[in-house]
Amino acid sequence: MSMKYTGKYITFDVPESWADTVDFREEENSIAASYRGLPLVVFAFPENPESIPAAQGFEALGTLTDGTSTRTLMAEFPEVSNIMGDPLIEQTYYSLSLDLHELFRSISGSAPWTCSLFAGDPTSTGFYVTDLCLGCPACYEVCPQKCIDLSDVPVQIDQVHCLRCGLCKEACPLGAIEQR
Repeated sequence: MSMKYTGKYITFDVPESWADTVDFREEENSIAASYRGLPLVVFAFPENPESIPAAQGFEALGTLTDGTSTRTLMAEFPEVSNIMGDPLIEQTYYSLSLDLHELFRSISGSAPWTCSLFAGDPTSTGFYVTDLCLGCPACYEVCPQKCIDLSDVPVQIDQVHCLRCGLCKEACPLGAIEQR
């Protein structure tokens, strides 16, 4: 049985695996979920989405409205390369990240706000392999999820299981992996 998180702007189901493990911090225009101080996802609800620099990596997920004003619902999936080295933290962090899909499917507005998510899975953006790929295993070897299929060229990244950590892109000797 999952718990509900109700914030100022949005409500969502907290995945069971997050119940006693993940901390939520709500500020005026954001909610951050973290594990042992490592960010899993940050939701932002700026009045002006241009106020968030593109370099921060936020993606628009939908809109929130209370009948008089509208805000853009955005999410950031932080880089996780800084956790490499502690196998227990890595394993727990990655398994918690997999439950982001469950959380996204449950997002709704907190009264008086209503939420309209854009079409598609908000986690569908990620890393994609271009035609420059020659099929070497460099990306697969560093992928914590082993969600890269090497049976075709170019290789394919399973977007459902991808954590968007970017290690595959960093490891590719040809620069054949791009983030979209």
